[in-house]
Amino acid sequence: GTPVTLTGTNLSAATTVNFGSPTTTFSYNANTQTIRVAAPVGSGTVDVTVSNASSLSNALQFTYTP
Repeated sequence: GTPVTLTGTNLSAATTVNFGSPTTTFSYNANTQTIRVAAPVGSGTVDVTVSNASSLSNALQFTYTP
């Protein structure tokens, strides 16, 4: 999939990253405080969310390009 870097606060506690409904594998980089993921195969525009044990982030949109 397409490499994507997510930036924000409190990402170190992330337990899931979702592109629409599919959960994707991710890695957290403590030095840059970012999450690196590979967007799963898809089309159109989907909401991307990050969650931890107690909360869910606001959704940001990701648009697949052909």
